[in-house]
Amino acid sequence: MNWKLKAVAVLLIKIYPFDSMSLYYYLQRKSGKLNKTTMDRRLHVLKSIFSISQKYNIPKDMNIFEIGTGRYPLFPIMYFTMGAKSIISYDLNRLLKYELTETMIKSYLDNVHELSQDIRFNDSRINSLKEISSFQAFLETLKMSYVAPTDARKTNLEKESLDFVYSNAVFEHVYVSDIKLIHSEANRILKPGGYILHNIDLSDHFSHSDRRLSRVNFLKFSDKFWNFLTKNTFFYQNRLRLSEHAKMIEESGFKIIEKLTTCEEGELNSIDKINIKFESYSKEDLAVTNVIFLAQKI
Repeated sequence: MNWKLKAVAVLLIKIYPFDSMSLYYYLQRKSGKLNKTTMDRRLHVLKSIFSISQKYNIPKDMNIFEIGTGRYPLFPIMYFTMGAKSIISYDLNRLLKYELTETMIKSYLDNVHELSQDIRFNDSRINSLKEISSFQAFLETLKMSYVAPTDARKTNLEKESLDFVYSNAVFEHVYVSDIKLIHSEANRILKPGGYILHNIDLSDHFSHSDRRLSRVNFLKFSDKFWNFLTKNTFFYQNRLRLSEHAKMIEESGFKIIEKLTTCEEGELNSIDKINIKFESYSKEDLAVTNVIFLAQKI
């Protein structure tokens, strides 16, 4: 889909006078990223996250906090099958759909053989996924608490009560001031030595549906124009770069122990001119389109 058409569609949904969230979901199901909910594009991410966890001997039997559940809980499923004790998942909006969760469970089970070449699973937990027949059964099986709508900046969870905090494709959609507060809250609820892991997509999300577009195309726009296009509930992107995310993590009391990046310097060549906002950034900082941070509470 041409990115300009998508931008117009998002702007129209923004001013839709009725239930705009339901309309956006309907369009995502019909022609957007939710049209085909499979593991195809997610296997690499799951394997990368497991590889990092294994490299640093991250325990599997953890009490886990997820920031941003989304439409389907893929990562809770993975952490459950790896041995998580409990999972608490917070989301700003109540987006989770059981129909998508069912589809994702099936797709996950269909790919267990391939995943098991890299990821060590608990076989009994794999089998228990096959028995799930309702949303309540799903939550009970995973020992998962789904809390939405709610605020990850102030969870009211007990201090130093959790082992691990993570997010997947969330922080690129959060305002800078809120990211700082979320990191600070994560530090508060984590036990000493606890970990955070965040997979952050630093690419222009319009390029996900328009393959002709550079993955860093948004670097040529001013803040004013970019905010006009994307400052809404459905498609906001903050355009923060690798160095800015790293700085906020470190300033919140964490030591970064791994940064797994995808760098696409060739994408920069397809942009006519970088906006003045980004002229002082290094080429690498601008060219990184994805990063997985693993950090430990100091």
